[in-house]
Amino acid sequence: MKTSETLDMQGRLTLQLCDAAGRVIQRQAAPNHIVLSGRDLVARMFVLGDLKPISHLAVGRGTQAVTPADTKLGAEVTRVAIKPLQLDRDLLEISTEDGKDKRKKVIIHAELGFAQGNETLTEAALFNQNGIMYNRIVFAPVQKTQDFVLTLIWEITF
Repeated sequence: MKTSETLDMQGRLTLQLCDAAGRVIQRQAAPNHIVLSGRDLVARMFVLGDLKPISHLAVGRGTQAVTPADTKLGAEVTRVAIKPLQLDRDLLEISTEDGKDKRKKVIIHAELGFAQGNETLTEAALFNQNGIMYNRIVFAPVQKTQDFVLTLIWEITF
């Protein structure tokens, strides 16, 4: 019988740069850091009913390493609404690698259209409507131009 359990929230971002025909031109994926304000948001949602869930994704040009105390991007370029969640597609039950425990995975999608965020992007984060940052990642540069759509897929495991 299991007598203790840990909750290790983890996130992973996948970026896909696609041309007008929908072909993936560049793809990269990396784990992100769930910052203290994000952990506080999750904890407070258990006891306070007035907090808003994650609603936006922001991208920027910052290159400073992520720290647990981060509350904003280093150099935000633009912020877009996440796509509406579809529970049958975006909320999954998964097993741990050893198969002993079950976890929940939420998949969040956002997209920068042809006219959005046309710069060299190096960071991203998720925010709620109150501007509380949940997580942050610094990644290898992605040259976003008006010729491409950038799809960002965030997987968060609880």
